[in-house]
Amino acid sequence: MQNRKLLLVALVLGAVVVILFNIQVRSARKSGEGETIELAGFDRRMTRGEKIKTGDLKLILFPERFRGGLPNVLEWENRSLALGKRLIRPVQENEFVRFDHIEVDESSLPSNNITPGMTAYVVPMDRRRAPGNILVPNSHVNLVGMFTINGKTEARVILQEVRVLGVGGVGPAESMGLAPSRSRGNLPRRSYDSIVIEVSPKVALQLDNLRTHALGDFWVQVLNTTQISSEPSPISPALESLYREARGGGVER
Repeated sequence: MQNRKLLLVALVLGAVVVILFNIQVRSARKSGEGETIELAGFDRRMTRGEKIKTGDLKLILFPERFRGGLPNVLEWENRSLALGKRLIRPVQENEFVRFDHIEVDESSLPSNNITPGMTAYVVPMDRRRAPGNILVPNSHVNLVGMFTINGKTEARVILQEVRVLGVGGVGPAESMGLAPSRSRGNLPRRSYDSIVIEVSPKVALQLDNLRTHALGDFWVQVLNTTQISSEPSPISPALESLYREARGGGVER
């Protein structure tokens, strides 16, 4: 009798495990539904110092919505950037190709796209306020935020005619030596939760202070680039009382 009970318990537990496994599989499949991006991966295990050849790479499809968790991963259409380069560390089969796997040509670093004396500043954005595919690298925008000043809450323009360096983690194709028509870096992105703008180091620090006072994330107004002045604007003087000092607690990361 006791053995029969134990057998029954074992069968029940086994059924529960199977059910949980199937739920997990369906959840994983569901998370992978929707748009995908084409990324480059290694087709074999390779050692440090080996040169990358065409046959060493393979296409890996990955859910677009998880793209932000894969920094510095080479997209499949840009795989030529890795060909002929030597690995600076060993890699495993099916591992994504990352820029920090390969030798760096300093003349083609994306950071060379930053104007000398300026810096790249990441602006978090609410996806619901992202302007969609009208915003691409090298666009110009006004940066806007919601603030309470002297008891009055209203939207304020923070910076005018700011140059955009990257949208959703993707920068301009020219910074990697690619033709614009071949790079996703110059293709519009419909949804994103951050952009990168070009500001002076001083303004970057002031923006850090301002973010501690803002009610929510900043957003942007996209401008006609053909009507942009050559000189970047300073932060609006109306916000001086806020950008000079951070509110207690600092910026939430």
